[in-house]
Amino acid sequence: MLRGATTGVWLDPRTDDEYRKEHIPGAVHLPMQRVREDHSILRQYDVIVVYGNDFNSPRATAVSKTLMELGHRDVRTLRGGLKAWKEAGNPTESSR
Repeated sequence: MLRGATTGVWLDPRTDDEYRKEHIPGAVHLPMQRVREDHSILRQYDVIVVYGNDFNSPRATAVSKTLMELGHRDVRTLRGGLKAWKEAGNPTESSR
């Protein structure tokens, strides 16, 4: 999904507990309620891929739209979210 981009990032807008339990390796954690105030940390990335727990995550969709409204140019939403990521055999990690 990030092919051809100079820099890209996975963005996890889920709760702190959800992120700590399991997330895509290297994902930036920015909870939905902090997106408007802290989105500038994402300016360094050409592509931002937002994901939620599963298919059609309202949280992931809302965060993607908010980031576009805030001027981020290439924002995408991972279809199927973390559930599809894992079903495809991709790794996850947890945090303390």
